[in-house]
Amino acid sequence: GPPIYPKWVFYYYATHLRWVADPSFVFDITGLVERKIASIRAYETQFVIPEKNRGIVEWLEASARYFGSRIGTPAGEPFFTKEPVGLVNLSALA
Repeated sequence: GPPIYPKWVFYYYATHLRWVADPSFVFDITGLVERKIASIRAYETQFVIPEKNRGIVEWLEASARYFGSRIGTPAGEPFFTKEPVGLVNLSALA
């Protein structure tokens, strides 16, 4: 069949990058951080057992606080786009 092209491509902040990101937008994830951390800890062979990866949980919590502070919430999750996101009105930003 004909190729299918996505309308949007949103990029997630890669945790292995050690740079301070300037995201295109940040989702408020207040109230979801514990669930996110629990899901990371479920992969204990990747994130708990290897000593070099044990700091990931603390890093993710700190990252969530940092990006949340940028939008005035306790926790945030950054995303990126390579193209501008169009809005019909500003109420979408509330």
